[in-house]
Amino acid sequence: MTRKIIPQDPFPMDRKVEREEILAVKRVMQKKRLTFMSGTEIEEFEAAFAKFMESNYAIAVSSGTAALHVALAAAGIGAGDEVLVPPYTFVATATAVLHQNSIPVFVDIDPISFCMDPSDLSKKLTDRTKAIIPVHLFGHPANLDPILEFAQENNLAVIEDACQSHGAKYKGKKVGTIGKAGCFSLFESKNMMTGEGGMIITNDEELAEQCRLIRHHGEPEWYTYKQLGYNYRMTTIQAAIGIEQLKKLEKMNEGRIRNSLYLNSLLEEVPGLTLPQVPEYGTHVFHAYAIRIDPSIVGMTGKELTEHLNQDFQITQLIYPAGLYTSTLFQEQKGYGELRCPFTCPFLEKAINYSDPQCPQTDRIAENIIGLPNWHQLSYIELSLIAGKFLQVMEEIFQTNFGIEERIIGTMMSSGIVPEIHNLLPEIPKVNSPLKIGVIGLGGIGKVHAVAYAACPWTELHSFSTRNPVALQGAALFFGVTNIYEDYIEALKDPDLQAVSICVPTFAHKKYIIAAAEAGKDILCEKPLLLHPEDYEEVEKVLLENGTKLMVAMICRYQPHYLAAKKVIDKGELGPIVSIHAHRRGRSPPSAKWFWDIDKSGGIAVDLAIHDIDLVQWYLGPGDQIKSVYAIGSNKVYREIQAWDTVMITLQSQLGVLINIEASWAEPNLTDQVGSNTGMVIYGEDGKITITPSQQPAMKSTELDGSEPAFEELDQLPSFIDQVGSFAQAVINDAAVPVPAFDGIKSLRVARAALESLQSGKIVYVS
Repeated sequence: MTRKIIPQDPFPMDRKVEREEILAVKRVMQKKRLTFMSGTEIEEFEAAFAKFMESNYAIAVSSGTAALHVALAAAGIGAGDEVLVPPYTFVATATAVLHQNSIPVFVDIDPISFCMDPSDLSKKLTDRTKAIIPVHLFGHPANLDPILEFAQENNLAVIEDACQSHGAKYKGKKVGTIGKAGCFSLFESKNMMTGEGGMIITNDEELAEQCRLIRHHGEPEWYTYKQLGYNYRMTTIQAAIGIEQLKKLEKMNEGRIRNSLYLNSLLEEVPGLTLPQVPEYGTHVFHAYAIRIDPSIVGMTGKELTEHLNQDFQITQLIYPAGLYTSTLFQEQKGYGELRCPFTCPFLEKAINYSDPQCPQTDRIAENIIGLPNWHQLSYIELSLIAGKFLQVMEEIFQTNFGIEERIIGTMMSSGIVPEIHNLLPEIPKVNSPLKIGVIGLGGIGKVHAVAYAACPWTELHSFSTRNPVALQGAALFFGVTNIYEDYIEALKDPDLQAVSICVPTFAHKKYIIAAAEAGKDILCEKPLLLHPEDYEEVEKVLLENGTKLMVAMICRYQPHYLAAKKVIDKGELGPIVSIHAHRRGRSPPSAKWFWDIDKSGGIAVDLAIHDIDLVQWYLGPGDQIKSVYAIGSNKVYREIQAWDTVMITLQSQLGVLINIEASWAEPNLTDQVGSNTGMVIYGEDGKITITPSQQPAMKSTELDGSEPAFEELDQLPSFIDQVGSFAQAVINDAAVPVPAFDGIKSLRVARAALESLQSGKIVYVS
């Protein structure tokens, strides 16, 4: 039965197909050339794959199973031949042999790597043995040298099953390139994928040509049938996806390796567990994170432990519950046809019997190997929750304390926004009586706020509240926070809580701000402050009645390049501002459905362009205000959001400064899933400031002998830590917050005017 991911599965094995893959498929569909006979993508994918794998030839096929079958056929394996295979693997390793009318003979496995044990090869060798298929299981390279030596001594072909090990290495060489051929699966769960698909690589030109013939009916040209073949062709749609996935493979492998080693650090020294290890001779790419359970120590089998672990929600599964030879397929020899071929092949010298395959290690450990989620998309919070649940069960079993909170000290999500927390925290001592903060909402920005508070000397993470129980428990374990609430109202009742960060969707800001203010908690609220400017009157009344502070989280004011520009402007070195040109281009819109609804988010003008609207008004200062707004927009890329994905906003200030702001989710040049290409040029009467996302701003003045005045040294602390630190200091010292609510409302009025202009097509004047 095909496994379906149920909606409540907290750790779905989601490939997260990104914009590159979608656009690649779109290009193929627009060309309407979907096969290798009309399109070029398959040849392009094969060339790219061969280059990446450092192999001479690559042959794309329809699946990993097809890859194994084609490679065996091309190597001349046929009726009555025997092929040595491991019994602990996916069934295709063995059934590909059966498809070629050959017989799989099972070779036992190594108890540490779970790959084929070379010492068992000689026991299974017969006069009929023609090939060996070592499997690089779970991303772990098999120990190839003794296998290759044995194969050479006995004139056997070695076909590497690398279906789970894209990019793994054996002694510096990528697996799949060492034997006669290497076979890869591109199923959606693999380290890289095309949905369904496979690839064969080889350095043997004759073998490569045979593979190409066999995958296409044995047909070298139209209606010329040279030999027996099959329809094992890949489509251009699959190849287009593969081209994009291959570009990301190393990064995705790095994520799996990082996550797996992080799990190792959390689960080490727990009795009864053999954790996956990187072999001295190679590189493990961790297609799966596989743990071997010792029932004599744990007191239950892997199967029993799996059931115990999954009582609340699924965090694990038994990977391959038994050796392949125990299945009905082999025990009853369910081949094809009434004669049960190939098990009854007349070319066999003796009857095949799988009742005692003599694989004691497989018999001993197969039902005791369990897997934990480790794929590259998982955050450290999710991994912490997985490991925390596992450790809690281990504590119950052993009646001991494994120090879960102490173990779970790692790295925040690899967003690239903040430095690794485990490197940063030891360097920053907390002040006396830091501000006790609660984070409300644990989406992407909530997690960033959390790590900023954990790393800031002025703050102490006191509580979390969110309706997502997985995020809540994971964050609690990760940060060692004991105060967690699914209901934010309960969180606000905590008398020790001093302030909160509101990181919930924009349309809910008003409700949360009012509740926090009524509870007497000071507030840092994510931008946009509110959805509608007129709501501020009610909010302000509650703030005044309760004496609470409200700061808007306008992070750009804390980013060094924008802050440095502000300092130059305030010093008067630029002279009066003449015009400003800004752009802010993201890679894709937020995935949350509420963002797609303009009535809930305000869309791109309110949610994204507001960053530059705020910066512009910050640079203009209190002596000048925006008076008119005109905006146009388009929806060329993300039509599914049914809103503008690109807008151009033209502003004019009361003193005549002209401003152009481009905001877009259609940036093609970003490779990270979340990211932005930002920049700004500020023209003054005496000079110009150019701000780019990767460089410090540079100012050139034509009246200062062409010199370039140096900026003050930029603060290297992360912007988010600076932001929450400034908020905390304002609360602790009972001072004005650096970005007051009024500034947030002023920017919101302009952003809403841009939205009104988009909808009406007219200039909108701001009072």
